Amino acid sequence: MRTARLTSIAGACALALATASSALASDQTTTFQKVFPEASALCVAAGSGAALPARVTATAAGVVAACTTLQNSFNQQLSTLTAAQTAMRQTLSTQQAAMVAACPVPVTDAAACHAARETRTKTDRAAILTFKAAIATFRAAIVSDRATFWTAVAGTSSGIDTGTHPARPRPGDHPRPGEHRK
Repeated sequence: MRTARLTSIAGACALALATASSALASDQTTTFQKVFPEASALCVAAGSGAALPARVTATAAGVVAACTTLQNSFNQQLSTLTAAQTAMRQTLSTQQAAMVAACPVPVTDAAACHAARETRTKTDRAAILTFKAAIATFRAAIVSDRATFWTAVAGTSSGIDTGTHPARPRPGDHPRPGEHRK
C-alpha cells in the first residue's frame, strides 16, 4: 500500500514537473530583447541608420560591432544554459524510470527498491545543483556582457539597460563553499 502510494506520488510529481516545464518554456522564453531591452533598441536604431541618442559616444559602426558581440555572447550563454537544463531534465527522467522499474507494485525486492530511491535522490540533487550553477554562470555573464556593451557604446559601464531578466540571485539560493544543505 505504501509503495503504491509513493509510486503514484512520484508519478504525479513527474507529471507536474513536465507540465510546469512546458508552461515555463512557452510563457517565459528568454530572448535578447527581454534581457537587453535598451541595448536591443539601440542596436536596431544603429543598424537602420537612425540618429543615435546623445548618451552614445560610439559611432554607428561601433554600436553595431558592440551589438554583434553582445548578441553572440548571449546566444552562446543561452545555449549553454539550455543544454544544462536539458541534461538536468534527462537525469531526472532517467532516475525516475529506474526507481519505478526497481519498485514494482507489489515490491519484490525491498533492498533494490531502497537503493534505487537513494540513488535517485543523490543523483537528482547533484543534477539540480549543476543546473543552479549554470543559472548563476548565465546571470553573471549577462551582468558582465551588459557592462562591457555600455562601456563600448556610452563610455560608462552603468548604462541604462537593466533588463527584465535575469533576476538578481538571492543570497539564499546557493550554499556557500563548504556548506551543505539537507
